[in-house]
Amino acid sequence: MKKLLLAIGVIALFGCGEQGGQTPNPQNTTQTKQDQQPQNTQNKPKASNEQAGDKDKATQQANVSCHNELIIQSFKNQQSNIQVGGCGTVVATLADDNEGSRHQKFIVRLDGYSDTVLIAHNIDLAPYVKGLKKGDNLSFYGEYEYTDKGGVVHWTHHDPAGRHQGGWILFNGQKYE
Repeated sequence: MKKLLLAIGVIALFGCGEQGGQTPNPQNTTQTKQDQQPQNTQNKPKASNEQAGDKDKATQQANVSCHNELIIQSFKNQQSNIQVGGCGTVVATLADDNEGSRHQKFIVRLDGYSDTVLIAHNIDLAPYVKGLKKGDNLSFYGEYEYTDKGGVVHWTHHDPAGRHQGGWILFNGQKYE
């Protein structure tokens, strides 16, 4: 229990969670879908508990920044199809989109910025992020699409066909992918 509380404190101190072992390359902000290699080809949605007590994992989490600056730069440059990792605070939860592929939708204010981004999390391919509410902190990894309102991050799940890089949402120590 002490190790779990220590790891949670490390996460809270640095503002972001683990990036799934992958850190987006801030030097290459124009990566496209075609440049990506599939990372997760499992066919079933999964929510995994992070091993927060592991010392190496806590160290890894402490060394990972959430790269919100890549999202901000992509917005300013009106770029889309950019793999991004970010973190922030939920400022609004929206009604689920149940037309076509179902999506859980919420708006996140990016840590260190006043900017917000819409997260569209496919709940046909990944588990629903349970208990998410205004004021909650989370981390995410997915694909950024420019809009004039700040942009959308989607592909926050695995790709069962294995053609697109997988993404995730990390909330309360659980990874939804």
